[in-house]
Amino acid sequence: MGSHKFGHEEWNFNFNWLIGGKKYGFFEPIHRFHSRYKGKWLSLKLYTKFNDQTFYVGQIKKVYVPRDNELVTAVSAIVANGWFDRMKADIAAIGADETVLDATDPALVINACYDPADVELDPDMPPFDPSSKPARSHHYVLAFDDDAPLPKSEAENGEERLSAEKRSELQFVRAAQQGQIVDPKHARLQNRLYDWLCDKHGARAVGFEKKFVDLRVTLPEVTTFFEIKIAANAKRCIRDALGQLFEYTSYPSESKAHKWVVVGDQVPTDNDLAYLLHLVTKFNLPIYYGRFDADSGSLGVLE
Repeated sequence: MGSHKFGHEEWNFNFNWLIGGKKYGFFEPIHRFHSRYKGKWLSLKLYTKFNDQTFYVGQIKKVYVPRDNELVTAVSAIVANGWFDRMKADIAAIGADETVLDATDPALVINACYDPADVELDPDMPPFDPSSKPARSHHYVLAFDDDAPLPKSEAENGEERLSAEKRSELQFVRAAQQGQIVDPKHARLQNRLYDWLCDKHGARAVGFEKKFVDLRVTLPEVTTFFEIKIAANAKRCIRDALGQLFEYTSYPSESKAHKWVVVGDQVPTDNDLAYLLHLVTKFNLPIYYGRFDADSGSLGVLE
């Protein structure tokens, strides 16, 4: 981030901003050698450094480095869609100077193009061994991959992840993308849902999951995952949660959940309920939608 308090990489994984189905992002190592790599394809493994440690972020299997004329076209689309203004608003929200983005050279805004399907992020961000090549590498350098084993996530190591520590309701910075503001509305709902579940089932049965599902309730006969989504409608909450729930329950070391509850603050419509019923009947998914009522502090679960 340096003196600017943010990096141009902040929006690399915002897959709501696509041009022709592709994501345009920025990677500082590519910027330093853009003339060498433009028009070529790369495969990237991503890491970040913080407090003298190096953490694995994920990988992008295929990355195209656009030529100058392609960058001009892509930046024009970013501006036309209003995304450039959104980026500047994000920067202003953390007290940084948004005018840093006012660059006349498109290569200072974006320099990479990739398909979201080729992106694999590790939500755990496990640390590299200090002797590994990424840990010994300097910032902003494209280093050739030595095919060394990647660090394992907590789930793969079977480590305990449950916690009783409530989430901060202040705006906070997402570790993988320094400077990206996360709406505290999610944390407020999560903390109130935690209180409600503790009252209902007892505190020993309820825990926050570290970097996985938001909450888990473990009873003698039933384990339930709760995944919170903030969206404009219940259907969008369900759709946004499905991929994560599938992933969380697929780790070999995990005890499987008997019920998946997607929690939102929107009242479901008849169409939302029909979509939920379709998922249950066609795919035999143990999925439910729960609307958390902030006024009463209670959860109503609908199948």
